[in-house]
Amino acid sequence: MKLIQCRFSSGQRLPLLVQAGDATPLPILIPFIYVQLKLRHRAYNTAAAHLRAIQAFYAYSKSRDMDIDEAILACHFEAILALLDGYAIWLQSGRHADNLIA
Repeated sequence: MKLIQCRFSSGQRLPLLVQAGDATPLPILIPFIYVQLKLRHRAYNTAAAHLRAIQAFYAYSKSRDMDIDEAILACHFEAILALLDGYAIWLQSGRHADNLIA
């Protein structure tokens, strides 16, 4: 997954999280809807910052063997909330330890 910039002929820019790979990049649906509905009238950098945070959460969930999109579509919200709790703890403590070089 990577963050790209989509530029329209009007000059408007839109940040998108897309699937990484050699094929044509397709937007990841749930972050795309979030940006379109919630951040529509915000600055580009604000939307991009939100998407970077979402991208980090997707990476965290992947390291915990959970597909967020599948969990949302299957309505497994308890599992997502438990993952969010772990993610918050990881951001406050473990993340710093992961970045240390011995």
